[in-house]
Amino acid sequence: MCKALLLAALLLASRPARAQSEEYRPGPWYGWQMILADATAVGLLFMPVSAEAGPVTRGMGMTTFFMSGPIIHMAHRNPRSASVSLARVPMLLVGRFFGNLAGALLCKESPHCDERSRLLGAGIGAAPVVIFDWLTARRPARSIYAAAPLRLPPPRLDGWAFAWPLVGGTF
Repeated sequence: MCKALLLAALLLASRPARAQSEEYRPGPWYGWQMILADATAVGLLFMPVSAEAGPVTRGMGMTTFFMSGPIIHMAHRNPRSASVSLARVPMLLVGRFFGNLAGALLCKESPHCDERSRLLGAGIGAAPVVIFDWLTARRPARSIYAAAPLRLPPPRLDGWAFAWPLVGGTF
Protein backbone atom coordinates (compact mmCIF):
# COMPACT_ATOMS: atom_id res chain seq x y z
CA MET A 1 0.00 0.00 0.00
CA CYS A 2 2.82 2.36 0.90
CA LYS A 3 4.60 1.65 -2.39
CA ALA A 4 1.42 2.36 -4.34
CA LEU A 5 0.96 5.73 -2.58
CA LEU A 6 4.59 6.64 -3.23
CA LEU A 7 4.26 5.71 -6.91
CA ALA A 8 1.05 7.77 -7.25
CA ALA A 9 2.70 10.77 -5.57
CA LEU A 10 5.69 10.53 -7.90
CA LEU A 11 3.50 10.27 -11.00
CA LEU A 12 1.32 13.20 -9.97
CA ALA A 13 4.26 15.39 -8.95
CA SER A 14 6.19 14.93 -12.19
CA ARG A 15 6.05 17.51 -14.95
CA PRO A 16 6.37 17.08 -18.69
CA ALA A 17 9.76 17.47 -20.32
CA ARG A 18 10.63 20.84 -21.82
CA ALA A 19 12.85 21.63 -24.76
CA GLN A 20 16.38 22.73 -24.07
CA SER A 21 16.82 26.48 -24.20
CA GLU A 22 18.87 28.13 -26.95
CA GLU A 23 21.67 29.19 -24.65
CA TYR A 24 22.65 25.55 -24.00
CA ARG A 25 22.95 24.58 -27.69
CA PRO A 26 26.25 24.64 -29.58
CA GLY A 27 27.06 27.86 -31.37
CA PRO A 28 27.62 28.42 -35.08
CA TRP A 29 30.54 27.01 -37.05
CA TYR A 30 33.41 29.49 -37.28
CA GLY A 31 35.75 27.27 -39.28
CA TRP A 32 35.73 29.72 -42.17
CA GLN A 33 37.73 32.09 -39.99
CA MET A 34 40.25 29.35 -39.29
CA ILE A 35 40.55 28.51 -42.99
CA LEU A 36 41.11 32.16 -43.92
CA ALA A 37 43.74 32.62 -41.20
CA ASP A 38 45.59 29.43 -42.22
CA ALA A 39 45.45 30.41 -45.90
CA THR A 40 46.89 33.82 -45.03
CA ALA A 41 49.69 32.23 -43.02
CA VAL A 42 50.59 29.79 -45.79
CA GLY A 43 50.43 32.65 -48.29
CA LEU A 44 52.94 34.58 -46.19
CA LEU A 45 55.21 31.54 -46.06
CA PHE A 46 55.31 31.00 -49.82
CA MET A 47 55.07 34.60 -50.99
CA PRO A 48 57.90 35.56 -53.36
CA VAL A 49 59.66 38.50 -51.71
CA SER A 50 63.12 40.02 -51.82
CA ALA A 51 66.00 38.49 -49.90
CA GLU A 52 65.89 41.27 -47.29
CA ALA A 53 62.15 40.91 -46.61
CA GLY A 54 62.15 37.08 -46.72
CA PRO A 55 62.95 36.36 -43.07
CA VAL A 56 60.44 38.91 -41.78
CA THR A 57 57.68 37.64 -44.08
CA ARG A 58 58.32 34.00 -43.21
CA GLY A 59 58.53 34.84 -39.51
CA MET A 60 55.17 36.58 -39.66
CA GLY A 61 53.74 33.63 -41.59
CA MET A 62 54.93 31.09 -39.03
CA THR A 63 53.69 33.21 -36.13
CA THR A 64 50.32 33.58 -37.81
CA PHE A 65 50.17 29.85 -38.55
CA PHE A 66 51.01 28.85 -34.98
CA MET A 67 48.89 31.37 -33.10
CA SER A 68 45.83 31.99 -35.28
CA GLY A 69 44.14 28.72 -34.30
CA PRO A 70 44.32 29.12 -30.51
CA ILE A 71 43.46 32.82 -30.69
CA ILE A 72 40.37 32.25 -32.84
CA HIS A 73 39.22 29.36 -30.65
CA MET A 74 39.61 31.43 -27.49
CA ALA A 75 37.76 34.36 -29.10
CA HIS A 76 34.83 31.99 -29.57
CA ARG A 77 35.07 30.66 -25.99
CA ASN A 78 36.32 27.22 -26.97
CA PRO A 79 39.32 26.55 -24.70
CA ARG A 80 39.40 22.78 -25.29
CA SER A 81 39.95 23.19 -29.04
CA ALA A 82 42.41 26.02 -28.39
CA SER A 83 44.49 23.69 -26.24
CA VAL A 84 44.50 21.01 -28.94
CA SER A 85 45.36 23.65 -31.52
CA LEU A 86 48.59 24.40 -29.66
CA ALA A 87 49.79 20.97 -30.84
CA ARG A 88 50.59 22.56 -34.22
CA VAL A 89 54.13 23.32 -33.09
CA PRO A 90 55.22 19.84 -31.94
CA MET A 91 53.39 18.10 -34.79
CA LEU A 92 55.13 20.37 -37.31
CA LEU A 93 58.50 19.58 -35.75
CA VAL A 94 57.81 15.83 -35.68
CA GLY A 95 56.73 15.92 -39.32
CA ARG A 96 59.83 17.92 -40.25
CA PHE A 97 62.04 15.40 -38.45
CA PHE A 98 60.51 12.43 -40.26
CA GLY A 99 60.62 14.31 -43.56
CA ASN A 100 64.29 15.01 -43.00
CA LEU A 101 64.88 11.35 -42.18
CA ALA A 102 63.03 10.22 -45.30
CA GLY A 103 64.90 12.77 -47.42
CA ALA A 104 68.25 11.55 -46.12
CA LEU A 105 67.38 7.93 -46.86
CA LEU A 106 65.63 8.32 -50.21
CA CYS A 107 67.30 11.33 -51.87
CA LYS A 108 71.03 10.95 -52.17
CA GLU A 109 71.72 12.42 -55.62
CA SER A 110 69.41 15.48 -55.70
CA PRO A 111 70.50 18.45 -53.52
CA HIS A 112 67.02 20.03 -53.37
CA CYS A 113 65.19 16.82 -52.47
CA ASP A 114 66.20 17.09 -48.81
CA GLU A 115 64.68 20.59 -48.47
CA ARG A 116 61.48 19.52 -50.20
CA SER A 117 61.16 16.44 -48.02
CA ARG A 118 61.45 18.54 -44.84
CA LEU A 119 58.78 20.92 -46.12
CA LEU A 120 56.51 18.04 -47.16
CA GLY A 121 57.04 16.32 -43.79
CA ALA A 122 56.19 19.52 -41.92
CA GLY A 123 52.98 19.87 -43.92
CA ILE A 124 52.00 16.25 -43.34
CA GLY A 125 52.81 16.55 -39.62
CA ALA A 126 50.71 19.69 -39.09
CA ALA A 127 47.81 18.61 -41.33
CA PRO A 128 45.90 16.51 -38.72
CA VAL A 129 45.89 19.37 -36.22
CA VAL A 130 44.80 21.91 -38.84
CA ILE A 131 41.99 19.66 -40.08
CA PHE A 132 40.91 19.03 -36.48
CA ASP A 133 40.80 22.79 -35.96
CA TRP A 134 38.59 23.29 -38.98
CA LEU A 135 36.19 20.51 -38.01
CA THR A 136 35.84 21.40 -34.33
CA ALA A 137 35.41 25.12 -34.89
CA ARG A 138 32.03 25.38 -33.20
CA ARG A 139 31.27 27.28 -30.03
CA PRO A 140 30.57 24.69 -27.33
CA ALA A 141 27.23 24.55 -25.62
CA ARG A 142 26.96 26.43 -22.37
CA SER A 143 26.74 24.01 -19.50
CA ILE A 144 23.72 23.99 -17.23
CA TYR A 145 26.17 24.03 -14.35
CA ALA A 146 28.04 27.12 -15.59
CA ALA A 147 25.68 29.43 -13.73
CA ALA A 148 26.14 27.58 -10.43
CA PRO A 149 28.39 29.40 -7.96
CA LEU A 150 31.79 27.89 -7.39
CA ARG A 151 32.11 26.48 -3.90
CA LEU A 152 35.46 25.17 -2.83
CA PRO A 153 35.59 22.55 -0.11
CA PRO A 154 37.24 23.59 3.14
CA PRO A 155 40.94 22.73 3.31
CA ARG A 156 41.75 19.44 4.96
CA LEU A 157 44.84 19.44 7.11
CA ASP A 158 44.50 15.92 8.49
CA GLY A 159 47.67 13.92 8.05
CA TRP A 160 49.91 16.91 7.32
CA ALA A 161 53.05 17.28 9.39
CA PHE A 162 56.02 19.60 9.29
CA ALA A 163 58.78 18.08 7.17
CA TRP A 164 62.47 18.77 7.69
CA PRO A 165 64.65 19.01 4.60
CA LEU A 166 67.45 16.53 4.15
CA VAL A 167 70.63 17.82 5.73
CA GLY A 168 73.90 16.06 5.04
CA GLY A 169 72.27 13.20 3.13
CA THR A 170 70.67 11.56 6.19
CA PHE A 171 67.05 10.97 6.96
